[in-house]
Amino acid sequence: MDEQAKRVIDIIIDNEVIHKDGRIISYVNDKDDPGGETNWGISKRQYPNLIIDKLTRQDAEDIYFADYYSKLRCQLMDFNVALSICDFGVNAGIETSARALQLVINRLGNFNLVLDGKIGSKTIEAIKTIKNIGTTNYMLLMFTDFKKRFYKSIRVGRKYKYLITDLNRTDKIQDMIDAT
Repeated sequence: MDEQAKRVIDIIIDNEVIHKDGRIISYVNDKDDPGGETNWGISKRQYPNLIIDKLTRQDAEDIYFADYYSKLRCQLMDFNVALSICDFGVNAGIETSARALQLVINRLGNFNLVLDGKIGSKTIEAIKTIKNIGTTNYMLLMFTDFKKRFYKSIRVGRKYKYLITDLNRTDKIQDMIDAT
C-alpha cells in the first residue's frame, strides 16, 4: 500500500469510528443501521462471512484497500479525487461512486462516458483531461453536491438519523480538499 492509499484509508477509518472522551469506538451494532453490526466501518451486511466484532484496524485497512481503493482505481488519481471517490464508494458502494463520477464528468464537458459504474481507461483519461484544464476542484464540488443530494434521497424513515452524519462527513472531506 503506497503513501496516498494509506492517507486516504486513514481518513476514511477516522470518519467511520466514534471519537468519545478521548477514546475511539470502532464497533457498533445499531438496530436502525441497515448494515447491521459494524466495526471500523466494515458491516456485516457487506461482509456476512466475517466475524465483525473481531476485526482489527489492519483487517479494515486491507479490506478498504482491496475492495474500495483498488477497485475504484484510486491509485491512478490525485489524492483529492481518490479521497472523495473512495470515501463515497465506502458509504454508497463502488458502482454508485463510479457512476456519480462519470455523470459529473459528463456534465463538465463532452466526454460521453458510459454510466456503467466502472472506472475504466476512458474515465481515468477524462479525470486527467479535467486536471490539465484546471477544473478538478470544480469537478469535486459537483461531486460533493451529488453526494449530498444522494444522501438526502435515501435517508428516510429510520435511516434519517444518519443524514446529518453523512452530510457532515461529506463536508469534512470537501473541507480537506479545499484546504489543499
